[in-house]
Amino acid sequence: MALACSIAFIALRIAMSEGLGGRAPTLILLAAPLVASWFGGWGPGLLATLLCTFIGELALAQPGQAFGWPNSPDEWGRVVMLFAYGLIFSGFNESRLRSLRIASARQENLLRAQQELALREQRMRETLEASPAAMVVVNRAGLIELVNSQAGRLFGWDREQLVGQPIDLLVPEPARHQHAAHRATFHANPSARVMGAGRDLRARRRDGTEFPVEVGLTPLQGSSSGLVLATVIDISSRQEAADALRENAERLRETDRRKDDFIAVLAHELRNPLAPVRSAVEIMRRLDPGDPRLARIREVIARQVDHMTRLIDDLLDVSRIGRGKLALRFDRCNLAQIARDTAEDYQASLESEGLRLLIDVPETPIWVEGDAVRLAQMLGNLLNNAGRFSHAGGLITVEVRVDMVLQQAMMRVADTGVGIGSELLGRLFNPFEQGAQDLSRSRGGLGLGLALTQGLATLHGGHIEAKSPGPDLGATFTLWLPLASEHAGERPGADPVGASPPPTGSASTGLAPVAAQDRSRLRILVVEDNLDAAETLGELLALSGHEVEVCHDGEAGVALAKQGSPDVLISDLGLPGEMDGYQLARRLRADPQQKGLYLIALSGYADGPARARSQEAGFDAHLPKPPDIQQLEALLLQVARRGVGQVAS
Repeated sequence: MALACSIAFIALRIAMSEGLGGRAPTLILLAAPLVASWFGGWGPGLLATLLCTFIGELALAQPGQAFGWPNSPDEWGRVVMLFAYGLIFSGFNESRLRSLRIASARQENLLRAQQELALREQRMRETLEASPAAMVVVNRAGLIELVNSQAGRLFGWDREQLVGQPIDLLVPEPARHQHAAHRATFHANPSARVMGAGRDLRARRRDGTEFPVEVGLTPLQGSSSGLVLATVIDISSRQEAADALRENAERLRETDRRKDDFIAVLAHELRNPLAPVRSAVEIMRRLDPGDPRLARIREVIARQVDHMTRLIDDLLDVSRIGRGKLALRFDRCNLAQIARDTAEDYQASLESEGLRLLIDVPETPIWVEGDAVRLAQMLGNLLNNAGRFSHAGGLITVEVRVDMVLQQAMMRVADTGVGIGSELLGRLFNPFEQGAQDLSRSRGGLGLGLALTQGLATLHGGHIEAKSPGPDLGATFTLWLPLASEHAGERPGADPVGASPPPTGSASTGLAPVAAQDRSRLRILVVEDNLDAAETLGELLALSGHEVEVCHDGEAGVALAKQGSPDVLISDLGLPGEMDGYQLARRLRADPQQKGLYLIALSGYADGPARARSQEAGFDAHLPKPPDIQQLEALLLQVARRGVGQVAS
């Protein structure tokens, strides 16, 4: 650019010199450094000054003359003036261009900063919108400057309505002064932190409802107005989950406590009957076989065994009800007759404890659909409970009525005993739940009777209620059962169901006790791994007149069955070794020589699935442990009378 300007203005001067008589003014050459420095600054201006001075003024000032230094002061004055003014113009324009460049750079930086700020704000808005949490930007004055959609939905406001509002709008009124003080403290030392962790921090919705929150505070860097980003999280579900977890933990601790209590009570209740049994056995060792006191000792053992059997039966019944496995035999039952007979059965034992029993039952029948044995068991449980928690001289009342409006029968047992505290009344029907007792546990029991009664009532379509005015004011238990349909008549051939049920703890077979003279001799093989159980059962069967052989595992049972050809095999199901009771039955059923063998299973499990499994394996009958000797003898009598292999189990 400098070269072009210089050539152009030198050529212009030469041309003008020819028209002006050989000498053009030097001022024309000053235009070259002026134009060059105007657009190019100091460097082009200096180059144009040098070119115009040495070429335009000294070399080509006079056309046709060679380069030469000035010969007069005037000529030197023009040369110096040209050079000086060229330098001045170049320096001036360099300063001007530098100022323009600086201003342009500043303008570019400002524009770039504005664009970056707009981009950051856009990114911030997008980030706020993308966040699943509610986000609120607050300035130092406590005014809301920006919110996302989640915050609007959380607090029940439109986003536009919240912008410009004080943050206290979202804070419950009682906590607003605390919030203002905390905000001032935070601005004095701004740092990222979490509020509400481990303590109750609450927020307020538009409708005035409050809810627990956790708030994260983050100061925004570079904000002169002290902007703070608040991330608000509704922790209602978290608190509910924590509360539920605490409740579950409390329930688990309570369950664990009740389990420990139950194990301790169970050990106590089982040791109680075992103590007289052990003492009775020791007495029998020391008495002569003909001593008349042996009869009383045998009665002691029988009573205590019956007591332990009842405890185990209650445990099994509660377990079956809980698993929905308890089967009932429904029939049309006279509840009045069942209640009267059951109460009379308990009357002697209650009176022996110094208690009075009042039976208020109508003579007219009250018909319900139910299991007569279980109905009597429910009333027996209530009477037993009333007797255990009543003092000598107390009164127990059994009442049966009909509510025709509700079409339900009511059976009520009231006592004047120790009563029930309000803290126990709500959980009275839980298994293993009992009132406080001293170390002697004089009232005994496992706490299963009421739970079992409630379960049986539910299976009958009814329910049971418990009421008590308080401690030492007695208690009342009311059992409600739906009445039988008016068109439900007695089934043909059905046995009367108003009679008393069989004694608790013994299995009912529907057969009369077997007299000694009616017993027929059978060859019986007993397979039992418990030596004492095997020997005692073998001796009992031998005393009944049978020929008995005993072994203790499945392989020996198969071998003895092949050798002796027994009529009946009685086997435990849980045998040691590779062959259990089920495999033993399958092996014998597969042997044609044992086609007529009658198989009886013994097991501690006597529910429906256990019986079905033993029947599938080939057993003809299934008896619970310990077997009731009368039931077993009745079954053996059927085998002997009807022929082996022809008896219905």
